[in-house]
Amino acid sequence: MRARRAGVAVIGVGLLLGGCATIPQGGAVHVAHVENRDGTVDEPDSRVLPPGPTEGQAPPDVVRGFINASASADNAYAIARSFLTRAVGKAWQAPRAVIVYDEGSLQANLSGRVVTVTVNQVGRIDARGGFSLASGSLSFQYPVTKDRGEWRIATPPEQLLLSEADVRRSFRSVDIYFVNPSDQVVVPDRVYLQSSRRDLPTRLAERLLSGPSSWLAPAVRTAFPAGTKLTGRVDVRNGMATVPLSRQALRANASQRRAMSAQLVWTLKQLTDMSGLEILAGGAPLDVPGQGAPQSRDDWPSYDPDVLDSDAAVYYSRDGSVRSPVDNPAAGAAGAAQIDNGKVLRSVPNVPLRHPVVAGGRLAALGPVPDGVGLYTGALSSGPLAVVWRAAAMTPPAFDVRGRLWTVVTDAAGKQRVLVVPQGGRPTYVPAPDLAAGDVQQLCPSRDGARVVAVVGQPGQRQVYVGRVADHGGALSLGGFHTVLPDRYVDVADVGWLDADRIVVLVKTSDTGRAAGRFPLVAAVDGWPGLEATVLTAGLPSDEPLQIAAAPGGHRLLVSVGGQIWGSASGIWQPLAVGEDPAYGSPAS
Repeated sequence: MRARRAGVAVIGVGLLLGGCATIPQGGAVHVAHVENRDGTVDEPDSRVLPPGPTEGQAPPDVVRGFINASASADNAYAIARSFLTRAVGKAWQAPRAVIVYDEGSLQANLSGRVVTVTVNQVGRIDARGGFSLASGSLSFQYPVTKDRGEWRIATPPEQLLLSEADVRRSFRSVDIYFVNPSDQVVVPDRVYLQSSRRDLPTRLAERLLSGPSSWLAPAVRTAFPAGTKLTGRVDVRNGMATVPLSRQALRANASQRRAMSAQLVWTLKQLTDMSGLEILAGGAPLDVPGQGAPQSRDDWPSYDPDVLDSDAAVYYSRDGSVRSPVDNPAAGAAGAAQIDNGKVLRSVPNVPLRHPVVAGGRLAALGPVPDGVGLYTGALSSGPLAVVWRAAAMTPPAFDVRGRLWTVVTDAAGKQRVLVVPQGGRPTYVPAPDLAAGDVQQLCPSRDGARVVAVVGQPGQRQVYVGRVADHGGALSLGGFHTVLPDRYVDVADVGWLDADRIVVLVKTSDTGRAAGRFPLVAAVDGWPGLEATVLTAGLPSDEPLQIAAAPGGHRLLVSVGGQIWGSASGIWQPLAVGEDPAYGSPAS
């Protein structure tokens, strides 16, 4: 099993266009890079603290100084407090919610004894650390007064204002892992933590024990019994992380203890100095049936949320048949197959199959039926392919980790519904009220089965939305949809999951500095701005890519362009086959 991929803030070298990072001089808190290329994080090595107030500062400059200093949590925001009156500064509790704004948009204007600050927001970080995209202009009022002869803020607002650049420098992104309802894999819940606050191992464990975010909670669960808390700090010595849990943890059964261990290992292995884990409950080592003690950072690989591994194979359609390249390269790496006719895996007489997907040796594809399209399923290797559903139209099907097959069907009246076909079960409609008014072009579940990404809208206006899969005792519903791309990205053609934290999109942009055609873009599923990365397309034909597929580990991508399937690993593109509808899948369970 491969090492866990890097977090959103670090994009793999070679695949993406990127720039060199430097530590700017002056202004806000600047933290040395602490998120590493293997997905791990460290405590910051050094910081440049923001300046405090200076003698004779005008009220707008005092307010600007306070906003800049709010990026530093050192000594309980001591520098930010110095811009407040003495009485207010002693009582002030720094808000945990953050408004993230475009740095160039801030305006501070004095009227009487009130400074009005106007910003263009780009997002929000909630009290738990979750990020969501936001837009629009906001105004905040900062009453000021004289204190010991200098202007100071008398009433700060209830949210911190931080520029996008300051948040990138002074916050780190980490994943807190919960389990999907079937306990098969862990699911990341991304949060942003202020870098200057110490004791990161304890903070990670506290966030884990506090449960998932309100957005993700309906789609996941935690294995920790109710009331389980830390009884002390998480100590990491000589690579061994010791997690002291309260006695409530002893109530967990064998299955829960394994899932608890997986949650802790996957969450704490983001620390570079963590090589092993010891779990205490009520002061004594917690027995985990079937698992040795201490546990290793490499334990619980079967819980990998990315599911697909280096054995992921390439599938596509050509001339109505489902095929794979003759050598079936797993990653599209240099030296893989040359363009060929491919190996025919399955076909149905007089039925041209399209959009094949494969998981655990099970094949699904679309094909024509009278008055519409049919969803064909069956074994990849042999046997009949049966039509399990018919509709006027369907979106390309996709599997999740539980073997459920997802698509959006359109009836003769134009009404759309989300359809799920469980493995060995009957097809079922899944409520998705957020999508009821939309024109859904594609719906793709994450490999962990807890989230979906949808392409919605009319041609030329299609956008990407991410939603969650709520599971109430097996009754599914979709909700919580939110946009994940800034407004400058338009007319989405295709989308896929690169890994558990990122999607890859074929999209256009309104930026005048780019060509007009579509191009592949990697983006964070929480919409974190400014970290979208354009995939290098050097070597691809000049035609516009029409379809895209992705797999984790080495940034493996497939595109359909000019009637051919091209593959890339770490930015090296090469032709694989003549065909369309590329997909990665697992040939066997």
